[in-house]
Amino acid sequence: MYEYKRSQYDLHSIKLAPNFTASEFMCPHCGDVFIDGRLVSGLQQLRDVLQAPIYITSSYRCPEHERVVANTSQSVHSRGLAADFNLGRIKLILNVFQMCVPIFHRVGIYQTAPGIGFIHVDMDTTRSHLYWLNNRVRTGRDTYEYYDSVELLQKAIRQQRPAVRWATIVI
Repeated sequence: MYEYKRSQYDLHSIKLAPNFTASEFMCPHCGDVFIDGRLVSGLQQLRDVLQAPIYITSSYRCPEHERVVANTSQSVHSRGLAADFNLGRIKLILNVFQMCVPIFHRVGIYQTAPGIGFIHVDMDTTRSHLYWLNNRVRTGRDTYEYYDSVELLQKAIRQQRPAVRWATIVI
């Protein structure tokens, strides 16, 4: 685990991996960093495969911030095991999902606006749901559909056409 208090360190100068600094993983509420090294290594591995920058949109959340955004104080984000990211809208979400599957323990796909989404990855081995879809555009709120295999997720995606065009969503 990497752990840094914003008040004690210049988080922009601390490299956790060749392409990631501690500041990219800090809590937006308190500015502290608490992040699992396996997650950082996995993100660096993915970045190397993609040969494109990864923009972390959410990672560590202190318990107070987690209560505000997720109505809980304990989640994979508050335990330093998760990150949400996009790629600046340059890649198709399903292609990136396939690249994430062998690297991370759990992977979620989100559509946040028509044709736009992000991916959640985490290293939590205590939860059974490995993959999920979340379509905020269709439902107007977070609605999760969980799958225990990539094959079941892909089948659900095929069944949702043409209502949801997952294959055209970019991150």
